[in-house]
Amino acid sequence: MNATVDNMARLIAFVFFLLSMGAFFIVMTNVFRRRWEEPSGHTFARIPPLHLSHTAAGLALIVFSAVALIDMRYAFSVGAVLASFVGCSIAGKNPVEALRLNRPNLRQVSLIPLVAYFATMPMLIGGSMISQGVCRMAGVPFEPQALLQFFWTLKTPRDIFFFFVMASVVAPMAEEIFFRGYLYPWFQSFLPRWGAAVACSFLFALVHLHLPVFLPLFILSTALLLVYEYSGSLWSSIIFHSFFNTMTLMLALFAPKLLKS
Repeated sequence: MNATVDNMARLIAFVFFLLSMGAFFIVMTNVFRRRWEEPSGHTFARIPPLHLSHTAAGLALIVFSAVALIDMRYAFSVGAVLASFVGCSIAGKNPVEALRLNRPNLRQVSLIPLVAYFATMPMLIGGSMISQGVCRMAGVPFEPQALLQFFWTLKTPRDIFFFFVMASVVAPMAEEIFFRGYLYPWFQSFLPRWGAAVACSFLFALVHLHLPVFLPLFILSTALLLVYEYSGSLWSSIIFHSFFNTMTLMLALFAPKLLKS
């Protein structure tokens, strides 16, 4: 009986999630329909305040449904990519160009992401230490994310390989397309660049639903935005994000005590 109720709750949450994502990208499409202010296609024309309230409600619905879907790990990835691409297409924009997914050069997919990763790691370690101290003072357990804890329960090479593919390929692409490629330029339509970066990074850290890593994820998102801006290609932030996730999983696999301490 409990299993039936749980499955029904997940089904309702999944439908609710899809509906909220659909409503969100429809509102965003109205923004994309307006002419962009810059020839580079980076900033959208300013939008009426009414759209802001609708979009805020849409974001709240997405976060709420994402919480309900915490065990359906890939629903957000699918919904985010679909919303981004369909929203661009309905607006009459080429999704590849609008999201800066054009063919990159070698420097954009090698040197820039690699240097950015090693430059960001000290800040991420510092952010983790600050979060750990704050959690201890607040009496909140400083535990690894639920996905890492799930990863440690995997036993077969097949399951570990599949998890690596999802975490190192699928998740980085989906999150970068949605947050850096789609949301960040839209935020710039009514916020200064620094404000758009803060809003985007705040949401990125929030949807991971794990308070102890909120600050490190906020720092990571900010670094990803800087890479995106500097390189002019979303592929740079995708590679950076993928490398970060891969190295984290390698530590979880071969040196789990470093992440558990």
